[in-house]
Amino acid sequence: MKVEFTKEQQAVIDARKCNVLVSAAAGSGKTAVLVERIIQMINEGADIDHLLVVTFTKAAASQMKEKITLAIQEKLVSEPDNKHLQKQETLIHNAQITTIDSFCQYVIKNNFNFIGLDPSFRVGDEGEFKLLRDDVMSAMLENEYVKAKEGGNDDFLFCMDYFGTGSDDKNVEEYIEKLYRFSMSMPWPEDYLNERAHDYDIEGMDFEEIPWVKECVAIVKRMIAEAADKLGTAHDLTLLPDGPYMYGELLEKEAEAVSKLASCTSYDGLFDAVRGISFDRLPSKKDDSVSTDKREAAKELRDSAKKDIKKIAEEYLMLPSDMVCDQMKLCDRAVKELCRLTLLYKQMFDDRKRDELLIDFSDMEHFALNILVDHETGAPTPVALEYRDFFKEVLIDEYQDSNNVQELILKAISGEEAGVSERFMVGDVKQSIYKFRLARPEIFMEKLATYSKDESASDRRIDLHKNFRSRKEVLEGTNYIFRKIMGSDLGSVEYDKDAELVTGADYPDPSFDMTPELILIDDPSGEKENEAYAIGNRIHELMREDKELRYKDIVILLRSPSGWDDVFKKALEEQGIPSYIESKSGYFDAWEVSVLLDILSVIDNPTLDIPLVSVMHSPIGGFSDEELALIKIAVNEAAEDSFDEVFYIGIRKLIDNSKQLEEGLESKLSAFVDFIEKLRDMSAYTPVHELLQYIIDVTGFELTVSAMPAGNQRRANIEQLLSRAENFEKTSFKGLFHFVRYIEHIKVVQVDYGEAGIIDENADVVRIMSIHKSKGLEFPVVFVSGLSKQFNRTDTRGDLIADMDLGIGVKCIDSKLRVKSETLKRMIVADKMNTDSLGEELRVLYVALTRAKEKLIMTASMKKLSDTLSKEIKKQAELSHGASNGIELIPYSMRLGASGYIDLILPSLIRHPAIKDIAERYGLSELVSDRYMDNNPDIPAFSIYSVTVDEILAKMESESVRGLLRRDDISAYYDKDLASRLEAKLNAKYGHEYLKGLFTKTTVTELKKHILEEMGEHFTKEEDFGADYEAQDDLIATAAGASKGTGEAAKREGLIGLTGAERGTAYHRIMELLDYNVGNDEKALNIWLEDLVTKDRITRSYIDSLEIKDIITFRSTDLGKRMGDAFKAGKLMREKPFMMGVPANELDNKFPQDEMVLIQGIIDAWFFEGDDIVLMDYKTDHVRDEAELVKRYKIQLDLYKRALEASTGKSVKEIYIYSFALGKEIKL
Repeated sequence: MKVEFTKEQQAVIDARKCNVLVSAAAGSGKTAVLVERIIQMINEGADIDHLLVVTFTKAAASQMKEKITLAIQEKLVSEPDNKHLQKQETLIHNAQITTIDSFCQYVIKNNFNFIGLDPSFRVGDEGEFKLLRDDVMSAMLENEYVKAKEGGNDDFLFCMDYFGTGSDDKNVEEYIEKLYRFSMSMPWPEDYLNERAHDYDIEGMDFEEIPWVKECVAIVKRMIAEAADKLGTAHDLTLLPDGPYMYGELLEKEAEAVSKLASCTSYDGLFDAVRGISFDRLPSKKDDSVSTDKREAAKELRDSAKKDIKKIAEEYLMLPSDMVCDQMKLCDRAVKELCRLTLLYKQMFDDRKRDELLIDFSDMEHFALNILVDHETGAPTPVALEYRDFFKEVLIDEYQDSNNVQELILKAISGEEAGVSERFMVGDVKQSIYKFRLARPEIFMEKLATYSKDESASDRRIDLHKNFRSRKEVLEGTNYIFRKIMGSDLGSVEYDKDAELVTGADYPDPSFDMTPELILIDDPSGEKENEAYAIGNRIHELMREDKELRYKDIVILLRSPSGWDDVFKKALEEQGIPSYIESKSGYFDAWEVSVLLDILSVIDNPTLDIPLVSVMHSPIGGFSDEELALIKIAVNEAAEDSFDEVFYIGIRKLIDNSKQLEEGLESKLSAFVDFIEKLRDMSAYTPVHELLQYIIDVTGFELTVSAMPAGNQRRANIEQLLSRAENFEKTSFKGLFHFVRYIEHIKVVQVDYGEAGIIDENADVVRIMSIHKSKGLEFPVVFVSGLSKQFNRTDTRGDLIADMDLGIGVKCIDSKLRVKSETLKRMIVADKMNTDSLGEELRVLYVALTRAKEKLIMTASMKKLSDTLSKEIKKQAELSHGASNGIELIPYSMRLGASGYIDLILPSLIRHPAIKDIAERYGLSELVSDRYMDNNPDIPAFSIYSVTVDEILAKMESESVRGLLRRDDISAYYDKDLASRLEAKLNAKYGHEYLKGLFTKTTVTELKKHILEEMGEHFTKEEDFGADYEAQDDLIATAAGASKGTGEAAKREGLIGLTGAERGTAYHRIMELLDYNVGNDEKALNIWLEDLVTKDRITRSYIDSLEIKDIITFRSTDLGKRMGDAFKAGKLMREKPFMMGVPANELDNKFPQDEMVLIQGIIDAWFFEGDDIVLMDYKTDHVRDEAELVKRYKIQLDLYKRALEASTGKSVKEIYIYSFALGKEIKL
């Protein structure tokens, strides 16, 4: 069936006579388009061997060649007599559809004479080169020390002292290696190192024009802009109805002052201006009408801005420019010498490689570059011009991962002249994830900015937006996140309409919920196993939801598998989920490999005790622990000095004196020694791989390990060792001695091959792999896990760091005083490296999320989930402030401060409505404001939820039971009679269902609430009437001119007050203690109150929340005077508790009369007048009229009356409510 291409894809296929740059989004079908373009060019008459197609991997090159071959063959079926197609079918086998490394080898092999290279060279492996580099480094430093000892190299000693640590040169060696590696990614390494030698030599330069100084100024101005924006956001909060208005004037002034700093354009100008900024103390005015959350949010934003300004002054603008220059001079000598040593190291390493007839991958590129480009003029050489004439077009896949050397090579061959020899470049800068290999996405970005979308342009840009891989849910979720975290400032690309993913695939209706998920594992211990268990549980759920889903459809992606993949694999296997990891380490630690290497060591040198005992204890020797102990005891007894006796020599002596061992053990030991001696004789003339094969065959070692757990893996490891040994024999080193040294050296320099792979791509297992490894792959279900793992930023630490653009950054070290200090340049270099690294992490995350075809699930383990959520939710105001101004991007500083992926993902989703459910679970709903939520009607669906460790383990147990039931035939255990009885038990109903909801004891307040509900009242929350009263009182005081000093509220302004409910308690306590013998004036009452505080009967906060006039007003009423008389007569009762029983049917008619309910409460006050009782209750509620209080409390007071009459036998003649808000008594 013919493939239907989109308009954009067809434009890519058809574009001719121009250089083409294709910006292809993930899943946009760029490989299919590239293949189709090649096929079309062949159909137009081009020969396939006149096209140079460069891909990123050998696998990609092989697949592309296979697809082109099939397309040619299909065409030949319909046109069997087409001579051109027949020719292409032949030429395809020699066509340059290859990796850049392979093409460079092709150029070198055909033009080795131009660079004087011996044509018998070979490409060495990384292990061999690590050994060579180590040897070269040691030899170079030794030679330099000899020269220094002879008094001819003081700069060398100064450099070693400057960068070294004590007597250890390891740091210096690492710095030389780092500079060497950087230089080899540059077209002309020597030129680069010579430039770096002058990085700290700024004599005669305009300070303000130095690139890293300009970068410093740019960083400072960006931080100033963000600080001003934070202050602006804080000021916006003061304008809200319940905002902290008292901060408004100060915040506005500070925001304006900070904004003015941005007008400074020079380093010294900023240095002076920043020191002129000061922050005054915030007003201490208190107003309970102001939202506490908004007040705190404003303070936090202001504090953050202050920290930014402080950081600028103390780090970026710590020293004036003249002192910065002085510091640079101190570093210059050491940097120059380090660069000289790196140049010398490169020269010696190159010489050693030529002596050994070796080249490495960087040599391939540089040799090819020297063949194709004239170093002096930069012009293409005659060889390059020949290739330019030969290749009609150069097509480059994954162009975003090219480096400077590769760019020059391909440019030399393709040229820039449209219509003669063009370049076709396809890639996606959002998927440039090889910065650690010194890729330069900037090359792609430069063309992206300069190439035109015009069809007639000679340098044409075509964008492929549509994604044909993933469901709409995955793409929209990815877009939603990346619109907020990826920008040109971080990630190298503006995530706009041109960058967004557009749905291109038509999927059938889903069989289960395809909503992207973020699972937060609430795990205070932070154990990796718990995250893996949670993933396992979710996998079980998915496979129940979709019966067609298989394990091979699922992948778990990790940023860095080391330390994670083994844990995840073990956890999944515990849950019955088969999984596979492609190991890149652990090969030499594998038991079977270790045993074979030990026996080679013993053959080479039997006096090595540890390898010898290892072999004896293995299946090769077959000695048990007890037998080894007996042999050791016998050796010790026979030896004159057991501490100096070599074990193998002792064994030989023991065999000669056979009486010291049992006959069976002695013959077994003798046979083992004879076997070792035979192998030692064979090693003199037998290649290592043949010797190993002989040992394996004679001992049956391979059969033994095959029968052990993971036998297939162990056998594959043995086969890999045999292959390695055979390859070793092809090198310049031969024989057992050299092989043993080779392996030992590889272990020292930490080269590991990884265990052999034994699984095929169709195996039904869950794959666990790195995000980098997943690039170019796709899976129906993708778990992106380990999101809480912190980013690796070790590259920015150490006394020396290096950036490809800004050069070397070193600390200033005074070797004599042993004082080390930071330098401005190093700080700026470190900042740029951090920024570049974080941009790379964003692109890695993008690759991870776009691997999913149908279902995307992200997981992160959080040690303090509640605190983290609270912190992120509080950022909603700041994030909403930017969104309201049309800026979806999270503030730069917030993104730059991310220490892990979750620090980027969570803020991007914190305004999503899905956050409400998890906020409610952790009691954070009050922090979530609809004002700040994302209210876009097109917002994609997300599921955000958490699981605790207990929930994970409970679900695992449930899954375990399910597994047992599936595995076992449950009918064999099924007892129908027992099942019937259990069902009856489980379905039994409570015999007194009609008593449901009846309490044996309740309070007057709860009873009142129940009766009001029966009458039609509804309560959604506990009312805090005291709070209403207090807030209204403050508003009235303000309106009446309290700000001028009148009224108690103004007098107490700035004091810490109580909540409304606490204030009601304070009033009741003071009325309980009120002494009616005290004068009814402000002075007398204040003295009395102070006395109560002194005696610890009330707290100071009670007085602070009290209006003295309320007490004076009450005592002036008729009720107050009557209570005063009762107090003096000893007839006043206050705060008296009671308890009484009432029939249950009085609470609800459905309850029986003979059931008794106890009701308890506390009566504010009552007193005797004659033979009767007067009952009263104080209320601080803010109400508009008396009727509202009567309606609210009549039921409560009727119960009080009933209790009093029952307990005293007296009649209650009057009932009053006294309202402090209204200042009057209310008779019921």
